[in-house]
Amino acid sequence: MNEMRVNGYVASRTMTARITNVAGQFYHVASETFETFGAGSHAASSYAIAMTDVGGGSYRGDFPTAITTRGWYFVEYWDSAITTQAVIHQSIYWSGTAEETTIPGDDATITAMCNDALLLLSGAIETQSITSIDDANDPVAVKCAAQYPKAVGKLLSIVQPHYAMKFDDCGDPLEDDDLPEASDWTYVFSLPDDCHENIVGYQTDAANRKARYNHKVMGSYLLTDVRSDMDGDSAYIYYLFALSDVTAMSQAFRWAVSCEIAYRLSGALDPKKTLEMRELAIAARDAAAIADSWRCQAEEGEYSWISHRGG
Repeated sequence: MNEMRVNGYVASRTMTARITNVAGQFYHVASETFETFGAGSHAASSYAIAMTDVGGGSYRGDFPTAITTRGWYFVEYWDSAITTQAVIHQSIYWSGTAEETTIPGDDATITAMCNDALLLLSGAIETQSITSIDDANDPVAVKCAAQYPKAVGKLLSIVQPHYAMKFDDCGDPLEDDDLPEASDWTYVFSLPDDCHENIVGYQTDAANRKARYNHKVMGSYLLTDVRSDMDGDSAYIYYLFALSDVTAMSQAFRWAVSCEIAYRLSGALDPKKTLEMRELAIAARDAAAIADSWRCQAEEGEYSWISHRGG
């Protein structure tokens, strides 16, 4: 009851809610099904769920029990006096019968992340799970263990989270005799051994993080015309490293990993859910990118992303 909540809004307004699933479809109230917005010439009002004004700028509404698929749902709240856009948004994780307050992805272990993936596929609480990702006698655990590093590697490359970025120098320059493509560049450096997919955010300056220098990444090498460290004998770079510490990952990133694993396992465990899991994995990946990507940092510094979030 009252899973849909608006607090601290303008009092005495007529509020309605619209619900979308991870595929971007809208819940049609009369048919109790999800569909593309406007399908069957349905008007916007046919997706509206009335909210109850409980006073003081707060409103409440019941999440439809006709929705029985476990997963994330997104609620838009509309004020009848403002027709151009929704005024408030809310995310709800629905078990199929009730809102879940323990959000999937909160438990920072690989086993928990894989179990979240299995729950997505099974569609019900604890109908399929593993006791340990390292259990070589459990065929499902073996499948999860095989897909986990692939899922993490893919998401690191796409999301490029700020907590998986390092600032470091590349050591001494190398001779470029064996790198003919580097002939137009003055210096050749080896990238750090933990550089993930050779993704370099930028070449910078130890004394000034605003600095950017031209460079090229070729295989495991950094090519540049500038030695940018303070001693003038190396090149400083800001790069993505191969993050393996689950506890360092954000909840959004861990949830994206779980969704990606579910998608990867769907072909073997439940092919009928492959399309649904693919859409869920894309939505979770995009959400993690918005929340975590180092690219949301402003030019003024490595940690300036903090001032641009939640404000």
